[in-house]
Amino acid sequence: MNKRLLFYIPTLEGGGAERVLLNLIAKLDKERFDIHLCVLSNRISLYKDIPDKVEHTILFKSKSAWFIARFYQKYLKSDFIFKKQIQYRLNLDYDSVICFMDGEFTSLLDYFPLSKKITWVHSSYTDNPKYRKKISVIGLKKMKRSYNKLDHIIFVSHQTRIDFSKVFGEYENMSVIYNIIYNEKLRYAINNQNKTKPTNNIFTFIAVGRLIPIKGFDRLIRVAKKLKDNNYIFNIKILGSGIAYHNLAQMITNYCLEQYVELLLFKKNPYEYMYNADAFVLSSIVEGLPTAMCEAFILGLPVITTKCSGATELVENGKYGLMAEQDDESLFIAMKSFMDDHSLYEKFACRSKERALIFKEKDVLNKIEKIL
Repeated sequence: MNKRLLFYIPTLEGGGAERVLLNLIAKLDKERFDIHLCVLSNRISLYKDIPDKVEHTILFKSKSAWFIARFYQKYLKSDFIFKKQIQYRLNLDYDSVICFMDGEFTSLLDYFPLSKKITWVHSSYTDNPKYRKKISVIGLKKMKRSYNKLDHIIFVSHQTRIDFSKVFGEYENMSVIYNIIYNEKLRYAINNQNKTKPTNNIFTFIAVGRLIPIKGFDRLIRVAKKLKDNNYIFNIKILGSGIAYHNLAQMITNYCLEQYVELLLFKKNPYEYMYNADAFVLSSIVEGLPTAMCEAFILGLPVITTKCSGATELVENGKYGLMAEQDDESLFIAMKSFMDDHSLYEKFACRSKERALIFKEKDVLNKIEKIL
């Protein structure tokens, strides 16, 4: 008999964790596992990308029903509506149930009493203000009791595991497993790298991520103004959607950066934009394991990143990418360094290709399937 797995995730929007999950369930051995994907909300822009042979359910198809359930959860401290919906919409006899984004919804694992319970930690509990707020609202002791009930906790980087242990302590089964990065669209981009890139005299940076405060895109726009004021010729393409879009667009207008910075919204295939760029830049305040940076390595793009846990680990403290402090001036110096020093740029392009070797898909899949 195949093992019956249920993965659940709050949304299927364009974030890195969502793309990683779709990639993972596409590659798990269908001869060994029957997979069911549950999306809790109706925010499902990637819904058509759910792989064939994967059963799927939207827990709350109505936006108003989702809003009410979240209200009860956040303000009345009750998962009652989630519980009833789970009992109505899902079977409760899976072999393993996996909360793919640890956080507010990890507690829903309690409603599958006979299943193996696994949660996936994608961010830092010491650096991420959203996670710190969660701890203060729910309570440290309550969260520790919840983690004690789990069969396994998976972390996307060594630093996220360290940060978690600082807050919650150690548990019996804790594993660090890097994300599966390769997918069909990325492989296609790799296979077409021998094609000639468009040539011009404008140095192009690419940034990919949700338009939310912790991604630091406001800093990137301020640095763009500084580069412009210092007469650099460049272009920054930002791919992503989110709540900060209008604020960022207003900053671009206020700084007269329309010819320098483009907000291109979410793209289902970001790799054509990444491939045609000169360098990848990550301006985040907090990261667990930035998927877009991993993809940049695989595409051979030189990388610039601010110092934040998962990104620092990936560039190995500056060996595989140029690092900046968490301030505008440091990021400005890093970005102009690639434009000023071609040998430095070429050095980190080569280092990116070296770093891509850590994403061995077969090894990652073996680790995950062993746990499942």
